[in-house]
Amino acid sequence: MHLIHLHRMADEICLARHRYRRSRRWNERDLSENWSWHNLIVDEPEFTRWFYGDNSMDDLQIMVQPVPASWRGLF
Repeated sequence: MHLIHLHRMADEICLARHRYRRSRRWNERDLSENWSWHNLIVDEPEFTRWFYGDNSMDDLQIMVQPVPASWRGLF
């Protein structure tokens, strides 16, 4: 079984989305409660560490795999 989380489908698309979100005004409560903090990561080394390794769940391992050729163009 595969779970495809499109937020991490392509690192350059995800980083561009984070940069866009970072540029928008955020609700003060969201910021003070640290909600969706990962959407604000735009520093490239920090983003790369998060994108390829941090899943915020201790018992879940992210295994980055290339998108199979048969899946390309489906999304």
